[in-house]
Amino acid sequence: MTVEWDGELFSPKEPNSPIFAPALHHNNVFISRAHNAITLKWCFKVVGMAYKFRIIKIPNYSVIKGLSGRSPFCYPSQRQDTIPHQKVGPVLGIRSGEKVLFFAGGFGDWARAIADEKVEVHYTDVLKQVVGWMKRSKRKGGVASVRTKDAVWLPEERCDWVVSFEPVPLTGRALPITMLRALVKSKGMKLVYSPSGRNFFPEPWRILRRLLNTVKAVYDVGVEKKTPKIRSSDRDGVVGEIRHIVFSVYTNPEARRKAEIDLEVIGLLQPRKRDERVVSRQTAVKTIMRKLSHLNATESEIREAINRIRLFTKKVYALEKEKYLAQAKIKLN
Repeated sequence: MTVEWDGELFSPKEPNSPIFAPALHHNNVFISRAHNAITLKWCFKVVGMAYKFRIIKIPNYSVIKGLSGRSPFCYPSQRQDTIPHQKVGPVLGIRSGEKVLFFAGGFGDWARAIADEKVEVHYTDVLKQVVGWMKRSKRKGGVASVRTKDAVWLPEERCDWVVSFEPVPLTGRALPITMLRALVKSKGMKLVYSPSGRNFFPEPWRILRRLLNTVKAVYDVGVEKKTPKIRSSDRDGVVGEIRHIVFSVYTNPEARRKAEIDLEVIGLLQPRKRDERVVSRQTAVKTIMRKLSHLNATESEIREAINRIRLFTKKVYALEKEKYLAQAKIKLN
């Protein structure tokens, strides 16, 4: 059925809709101006509701923190693809006098390879048994501190670099948030991978590539890729010059400001309960501005942050399951 509306034709999805039903008498009818007004009013109401609220997806901290299960404790060489046999700070571009936070540190071989009398390294890992083993076995080396800490909340204080070796389990979960925090409280992040190792899985690699491309585009940061050869041993204990991939993300004042606001907004929109999935919190732009008064964020900055978060979550977490996300209903006016 087609309905003529002041000379223009369109086909309603529901011919028996109450909006059109009073005026439908045959295949081609002319709708009165009164019905036009009612229909337009209804349409403007729907458009107004769509404009008034925006539902965005955000990373759900209560779900993405930690690891999926707890791996059984095993010998270090069974867990790491490569163990360095040289100081790697200069190779990674870490200079003398800089402070490094090493997250997802595993058995600490790479953290110790960076640490020396001129580079301060602080080690963290989420697994208590791994951190405890490192403390008990006196493998601390030149590392300044050893702590059990989830990567979602790092870095807590300012440092020069946030570094990790193959944080594969965190790729589509905590790593994006850790990277945003690194943009705020450091010069940037360095991620080291061994492409010939067993931990080099296609799926996390694809997510990592999307994460780096998204951060570069959304926050306008520098992303650099290098492939240095580092003297190290593989899982079989064979020592040689093994090629590694090093990704460096360099922050700047503008990116630091954007990431700082975005992380605060994501924190405000976190769900009240762990199992809450549909709508985490209903709030307004004005409310967000008031709660972020310590950042002196303007209304336009908050709106831009909402758009960045929406894009960031869509791009970075698109390949992961919905269980890692929550939704927030934001009143725009």
